[in-house]
Amino acid sequence: LDVYKKETQIRSLKQNEEIQVARISKQRSYIWSLVLIVLIAAVSAFLLLKANNDKRKANLLLAKQTEETMHQKNIVEEKNKSITDSINYARRIQHALLPSELFLKKSIPDYFILYKPKDIVSGDFYWAMNAVNQENTNGKSNRDVFLLATADCTGHGVPGAFMSMIGITYLNEIVVEKGISAPDKVMNELRHRIIQALNQDGVSEEGKDGMDMVLCSFDFKNLILEYSAAYNPFYIIRDNSLITNKADKFPIGKQSDEHEPFTLQTVKLNKGDMIYTFTDGYADQFGGPKGKKFKYKSLQDTLLAIHNLSMDEQKKILDSTIESWRGDLEQVDDILIIGVRA
Repeated sequence: LDVYKKETQIRSLKQNEEIQVARISKQRSYIWSLVLIVLIAAVSAFLLLKANNDKRKANLLLAKQTEETMHQKNIVEEKNKSITDSINYARRIQHALLPSELFLKKSIPDYFILYKPKDIVSGDFYWAMNAVNQENTNGKSNRDVFLLATADCTGHGVPGAFMSMIGITYLNEIVVEKGISAPDKVMNELRHRIIQALNQDGVSEEGKDGMDMVLCSFDFKNLILEYSAAYNPFYIIRDNSLITNKADKFPIGKQSDEHEPFTLQTVKLNKGDMIYTFTDGYADQFGGPKGKKFKYKSLQDTLLAIHNLSMDEQKKILDSTIESWRGDLEQVDDILIIGVRA
């Protein structure tokens, strides 16, 4: 019996010991799990804190960059506004140099001018002046004539505008100060002055600067038109037929070492003739369903269709036609068309 009790006690002690060991092992597992959870939480908190700190630094850097970008943007906008204001002022100067509507209405029986610069300022320009023809052309001396120039300078925008102002200034000097009125002589002198002013040698890039022009001398009383043209032809519509008046194939500018003089042409007008002078901007405008050029044939067809209409109607139709043709495409060049009825 004693032996049995001892064995029972021993088994009980062993069971208690095993239970204690298991309890300790379980507590140890809990402790390690807690430690692991604490470590994970600590690492997560560290990473989160670091991420927030990095984000804060990134936000501060972004805010600084945004502030700098906005500052640069404001500087650019201010400079752009200054440049645009200067160009707008240049446009006012350029328009002031063009013949006034009041002057034209007093000088031309019936006319229209469609003038559509591509940019704020234009490389196309028109010029007009009343003069006295003293060259005894066709046996008539001291005839009152009206000079009308339609010109297309090299380039458009600001560079073209500079050239147009040079052209207008020299035309005024040649006709008013020097008293030259014959179109060929005016254009020869204009070419000479432009070459000198630009120091053109015909080789360097500035050797390409100049202008295409048709200069008409109207004697409305005697229905005589004299003209010289540099690359720019013009049209006369008479009895529903279109007549092309061709131009010399060289510009007002340095073309070669030897310059041919511009040709003087004389046309006897009929009462009611429509004379159209123009630059290449209208015919060269891309548009239509296939994005192609309008072309001179389409311009001729349009003029034939509208030439009997009033000047205001002709101008409106020409404007709406090219705008419809252009659609959403950019205007590629300055546009200038002048119509005069004899």
